[in-house]
Amino acid sequence: MSAYLKKKKGFILVSHDRRFLDGCVDHILPLNRADIEVQSGNFSSRMENFSRRQESELAQRERLKKDIGRLKKSAKRSEVWSDRVEASKKGAADKGYVGHKAAKMMKRAKAIETRQQKAVEQKSALLKNAETADALKIRPLEYRADTLVSFSDVAAIYDGSPVCRPVSFKIRRKERVMIDGRNGSGKSSLLKLLLHDSAGHTGTVSAGSGLRGCRVGPEKPGRRSERRIRSMLQIFVDASAVI
Repeated sequence: MSAYLKKKKGFILVSHDRRFLDGCVDHILPLNRADIEVQSGNFSSRMENFSRRQESELAQRERLKKDIGRLKKSAKRSEVWSDRVEASKKGAADKGYVGHKAAKMMKRAKAIETRQQKAVEQKSALLKNAETADALKIRPLEYRADTLVSFSDVAAIYDGSPVCRPVSFKIRRKERVMIDGRNGSGKSSLLKLLLHDSAGHTGTVSAGSGLRGCRVGPEKPGRRSERRIRSMLQIFVDASAVI
């Protein structure tokens, strides 16, 4: 398939297979968290450039973080000195000189504050496209029975036909089970049977009473996603002459 597509002059390809993408594409259209861009090269080169840029921005962010801390201390110190000098005007022989010195110190504090604000703005502009993942924590609830779920010769049915071969297995307390299989082999259909969200099935599905299930799936597209897709298509059209 990769060799066949490589002979074609123009196409849009969506795939999770990096080797497949590297073998037949010469431009990448990343849908980043903050923007959309067109990049020349294959997927591997795009990821290499992205990682290098993230590392550079992370290092810059750490430098700015240290600068902001240093500027905060310096601004506070200058402000305290200015207040002390201003307070010393009482009873001073040359109040004009003391006032000028206090104003000079305050001006310095304001300049430091401006530099600090600029550093904060630069820091906030970094790492907007960083890919992060929260730690997954699973805390199983206690259940009275040893067997939670039992599948016996079960195959999900759509349009009167099974989508997979019959399977039999049990899930017991404190077990973590992974369902492995190629695309379209019926993995999601089996999970839907646990949540009573399937058209039908063969065999027997038994689940303990009072069990609570949770399903985490892809986010449904909304208006925001539709706007991003329209923007993506417009960028693709605008860049077609370059490509």
